[in-house]
Formats: sequence, structure tokens, C-alpha cells
Amino acid sequence: MSHALVLAAKKFDALVSALPLSSEEDQLKRIKELQAENEIVGSELQKQLEAAELELKQVEALFNEATDHCINLKKPD
Repeated sequence: MSHALVLAAKKFDALVSALPLSSEEDQLKRIKELQAENEIVGSELQKQLEAAELELKQVEALFNEATDHCINLKKPD
């Protein structure tokens, strides 16, 4: 059991040493950069969503027009 504890402690030390060392100021700067990037991506996604909704409305209108034409072409038996 002590061997497992030593191995776990070594793994923990390795993980801690792999963490990036940065100051609070650096972390805040990175957060602001990520927030700005998120705003840009969010805006682009909103534009794509609006374009997709417009395209869906156009397709629905064409579909309805096509079905209306098909119904009008059928003659009652």
C-alpha cells in the first residue's frame, strides 16, 4: 500500500509540475482574450443561424408552392 501511495504522490508531482505557471494578471489577460474570441465566434454563429433560418423559410415557401401546384394539377376522379 505504501508503494501505491508513493506512486500516486509521484504522479501528482508530475501533474503539478506540468501545470503552466502564470500570474493572476496573465490569467486575467487570457480570460479577456478568450471572452473576446467567444464574442466573435458567438456573433458569427448568430449570423449563420439567421442565414439558415432565412434559407429554411425560402425552402418552405418553395415546397408549399410546389405542393399547391401538384394539388391544382390533379383532376378529381
